[in-house]
Amino acid sequence: MKYRLPTVREYYILKYSRDVMQVYETARAIAGEFSEAKDFGAFCREYLEWVDGIRAADPLLQIPYYPDFPWEKRYYNCGTKDIKMVSDYTRLDFNQVCKLPITQFWAWLRDGFIYNCECDKTGQGLEYLEKAYYNSQKEPGREAFRELKGASGNGRK
Repeated sequence: MKYRLPTVREYYILKYSRDVMQVYETARAIAGEFSEAKDFGAFCREYLEWVDGIRAADPLLQIPYYPDFPWEKRYYNCGTKDIKMVSDYTRLDFNQVCKLPITQFWAWLRDGFIYNCECDKTGQGLEYLEKAYYNSQKEPGREAFRELKGASGNGRK
């Protein structure tokens, strides 16, 4: 795709806004004029898929995740919690955060999340990060398995 990356504000508008005119104006600011309505819809889908693909391809832009952790049970969702976390972590105000390129935002969001987990006084944050780390591993820890197997007396060293 030949378009620039969106700012945080543009990304949130394209991804979450229900105001069609606001989405249209944001898309126009990125892509220029659309000759037909179907071109506008196709652009939004393809553009968001491209931007989300950038995040999915780079582990340094992803927040560590472990499913079914106790603190993840929520009754309400806060739409600006990610912006708040980056604002607290960087000491930038909301307007400054919203003007960041989306990839910079995601990098600081990840760092802020990890920092908050590491500073958690209850120990749940470090436990979460450990479980998220092991959950994200694609290759088995062969050396650790060999040590465990050798220590139990059931395997060869």
